[in-house]
Amino acid sequence: MTDLLRSALQRYTDALAPALSQTVSRAAATELVERLEEKGIVLREHDSADRRQIRVRMDDRAAATVRAALDQRRTDLRRALDSCPDLDPLVLAQFLRALIQQTKGHEQ
Repeated sequence: MTDLLRSALQRYTDALAPALSQTVSRAAATELVERLEEKGIVLREHDSADRRQIRVRMDDRAAATVRAALDQRRTDLRRALDSCPDLDPLVLAQFLRALIQQTKGHEQ
């Protein structure tokens, strides 16, 4: 994969990150954390510096599952790109910029 293509994909990922982190109410966040905790996906722990604060972290097994899924997605993307050796990186970069612009309207 060329440096230009790798850079374009990284910028695409970075631009989508805000869209993936939507604003939710405190009640909705608490309910979501409770459901995830019941399913064994996250753990809640008191903050050692401030016992009023609760830290939420992903369970080790769940984190490993997420890492494996992300690794598989990267592998699939790499294979897809490798299967198109004549793909012009500039055209792909232009497409990714257009895709970012289109998804910006769907952030909320």
